[in-house]
Amino acid sequence: MAKILIVDDDEIMRSLFVDIVTEAGHEATTAETSQDGTRIAEEMQPELIMTDIFMPEEGGLEVIRRVKKTCPNTKIIAISGFDL
Repeated sequence: MAKILIVDDDEIMRSLFVDIVTEAGHEATTAETSQDGTRIAEEMQPELIMTDIFMPEEGGLEVIRRVKKTCPNTKIIAISGFDL
């Protein structure tokens, strides 16, 4: 079982990803903001982070930059559902 952190400002997307991850037998933790995502990642040292790229204030790229410094072995999937 892998520890997976899902960072997304959209509650529906977070819930969807939690369902998928837990049904696959993994542990899911969520964060609504990039700041919370970074803090949680540093605390839990997840094997995988799934992060939205476009979020208010700071986006997923900031999560990636900060997490790679403190969790260099964590794999990251960057997701974009940006609607013009």
